[in-house]
Parts: sequence; C-alpha cells; structure tokens
Amino acid sequence: MRKAICLAMLLLAACAAFAGFAKPPEGGAANSGTPNVRASSVHPGGYPVEAAFDGDPKTRWASRAGVSEPEWLEIDLGRVVGIDGLSIAWEAAYAAEYEIRVSEDGKTWKTVNRRTSGKGGVERITGLATRGQLVRIHCIKPGPHPLYSIWEVSFIGGEAEAAIKESIRAAAQRRQQERAERFKGIADRLAGQGIEEIVFAARHMGGDGHWYANFGYYARGEDRKAYGVPGGRLSRMNLKTGQIIHLIDDAQGSVRDPAVHYDGKRIIFAYRKGGTENFNLYEINADGTGLRQITSGPWDDFEPTWLPDGGIAFVSSRCKRWVNCWLTQVAIIHRCDADGSNIRILSSNNEQDNTPWVLPDGRILYQRWEYVDRSQVDYHHLWTMNPDGSGQTVFYGNQHPGIVMIDAKPIPNTDKVLAIFSPGTASANTKARSIPLMPKTARTIAREQRASARPAAIRIPLASSTFCTPPAAAFA
Repeated sequence: MRKAICLAMLLLAACAAFAGFAKPPEGGAANSGTPNVRASSVHPGGYPVEAAFDGDPKTRWASRAGVSEPEWLEIDLGRVVGIDGLSIAWEAAYAAEYEIRVSEDGKTWKTVNRRTSGKGGVERITGLATRGQLVRIHCIKPGPHPLYSIWEVSFIGGEAEAAIKESIRAAAQRRQQERAERFKGIADRLAGQGIEEIVFAARHMGGDGHWYANFGYYARGEDRKAYGVPGGRLSRMNLKTGQIIHLIDDAQGSVRDPAVHYDGKRIIFAYRKGGTENFNLYEINADGTGLRQITSGPWDDFEPTWLPDGGIAFVSSRCKRWVNCWLTQVAIIHRCDADGSNIRILSSNNEQDNTPWVLPDGRILYQRWEYVDRSQVDYHHLWTMNPDGSGQTVFYGNQHPGIVMIDAKPIPNTDKVLAIFSPGTASANTKARSIPLMPKTARTIAREQRASARPAAIRIPLASSTFCTPPAAAFA
C-alpha cells in the first residue's frame, strides 16, 4: 500500500484540476483572478480588497471598524489609460462623503470627482474624462455605520474597462503559474519523505463569514441552507504523476473532512449525498471500493477523526441547539464505535466545539468556544480531553482573546502542533494563517496574533514534518 497523507479540505479553488467540477452560484465569479488592488485597511473575517473587483456581487471588501480617519480602496490598471466613469455598488456601510482620485505614478494624485451626500446603493460616476493608471476611492465620512464596505467596482466604457479585463487575465495567469510552482515544491518535499499520494475533498464554500456556519440551515427557515451550492468530490492525487482519481464525485452533494486511517487503507469523511439535507459519516477504501455509511439521522455529523481504540470522534449537531448570537446551529464533539453504534457526547459546550484530532499521547485536541461568563466573540482556543470525554482542560491560548485557534494537529516527531490562527470569529470555512505552537513554552503569541491579521490562505493544515510546513501553507 502506497503511503498517503490526508491534506483534508482543500476547497475548489485550491487546484486547477477541478476546473469544470461544478458551476459557480448564479451571478458568481469564476475565480479568474483579480488585478493589483490595495486598501488602507481590511476588516477581519473574509472581506478582502480583491472582493470589490472579482465580478462576484455576493463578495465584498470592508474596512476596519471604528473609522477615525479616511479609508481608501485602490486599483492599478496596469498602464495609463483614459477613464470615463465607474460604478460603485455599496453595501449598507456606504460613504456619505468621498472622492475619486487618479494618479499616473502613485505619487501625484488629483481629485476628479467629489461626492458630499452619498446615499449608498449603486452609484454611477460618469463624465470623468481623465487619464491615469491608479484609481482610488477615497472615503472621507461614513454613512450610518462606522466603516466602509463595497460589493463591486466596475469601469464604464473607454480604455479603463478594457484595461481591467486585461489586468484580470494577467493576474489569473500569474496565479496559475505560482500555484504550479508551489505545488511542485510541495510534491518534491513530500516525495522526499516517502509520501506518494494525498487524499483531499473539494466542495463549494458557503457565503457566511463565521467559521462554524457551514452546515444545516438558518433559523429563519429550513430552506435557507448554511452550506455551499451543490458539488463535491473525494479524490486521490499522485504527487509524482499528477494523476487524480475521484473516489466520490457527486455533482449534487458535498464532501468534506477526510481522514486517513492509521493503516493507510481506509478513509473516513463527511458526505451529504445529492438530494439529501445532512452530512453523515462514511468510510471508503483507498482504492474507492467498499463505501459504507457509518452514521445517519436528521443531524449533521462531520470533522471525524480516528481514535486509537478503534472508535471515531466527530462533531455533530445532535446536541439540538442554536448559536446564542447567530442564526445557525451548534455542533459539539461526539464519539461512536467503528460501525456507528454507541454514539455519545464527549463535550457538553453550549457553543461550538470543533476539529478534534488525536495527540501522540492519546488525548483529543480540539477548539472550544468559551462563552459562559466571557466575551461571546473573543475566546475560541485549544483544549484537550481524554477519549472518553474526561479531563477537559485548556491546552493553549485561553488568555489571548481575539483569535480563533482551530484545526490543530501534531507535527510528527516533535512537541509542536500546527494550528490555524484566524482573527475575530474567523473566515468562512476557516481560512487564515497557520502557526506552529510549542505548548511547553507557549511562546511568541503577540507576534502570532499580528500575523493572523494579515491576508492568508490556509485551510485545514496537516504537517508531515516541520520541514514541510511552510510550502504546505503556501499551497493551500
């Protein structure tokens, strides 16, 4: 049996091999790339500057909250071109007063339009009749909210419209080349450790910005689903040849959270079959045979991990409750026997417990949302417990608010774990920076906090060694 390592949930955009896997949401972007853009600040939780230029009306840029000075959003058109006009689709956090500024060199700017009574919505600014390479929306005074947010910016006619399309194409080519180079580096490093294949799942992201809002439905109605649009795969990739074999390919379903068994022959994962409402746990052989359902029922079971005694720990909404400060369901850690029988609760949190994983000493490492008698938005850190649910205690980070520490896994042959550090209440489906932690010394937390606030692209890390961690982070 060839050696395999589970890199878990790499979403659709992680690999060019998934092109054509499923159509994006109606009106959504095709992930074709974004041009060179900048902003004075970015609000944590999934509101990047690129979202204002990606052609997707459902994604947006947002500035930091509590503005006390001007904020701005800027795009580089690639060359000096004629600029006739532009359209700005504001979110509810619009600018009541703002300027359109242009520059040919980034040093000298001129104001070509000023609005002093902005009303939000879609504002079309025409008749600019100017030239420039850089265009900046300079926000001076906020409307009803203490920040600024824009769904989409587009140019109206002229050279600028053509330039932005050219810039998007160039950005897509750069990203494709960079992705190929990063992947080759990862493959070479993993091959050097005797790893020939990876197992991964691909699915569409939902639109919610909270890390936990990716299953079930919203309290407003059962027809309002929290998971993404249909389309899911469970696949194996050969790192030497690049060949991909799809073990599960369900255009109407969704697949997530694969974990390879210790024997390297079986894979457990969460699967919402096409035409069904809930994620259940399934097992399949590494060659694609022997698919069997492990759990069932009107609940969502996901994020499974194998236990040393042959059981399975997983996260489930069987606790039957709702997030106290949001509209989605709560899920906490359960366990069952290998055949799905004898299901019982391990944690009893009133809010989310997520991403259980076994440490070398047999304890379960997981993320716990501390809510009782603490800030509801600040404490989402790493805890441990025994496989029977006893001995629940803090592992790391409980005195450092403002970070979701999640998806923590041990780095083999070290005393470290690798974890996601995501600011605020995290990004959609957990996307942030990976941070190696040394639990015995718990060092450099301030630096790690600052790092987690920068743009990043890590989802569900799994380290095969400390040597492999940086390129793996770059790939995901």
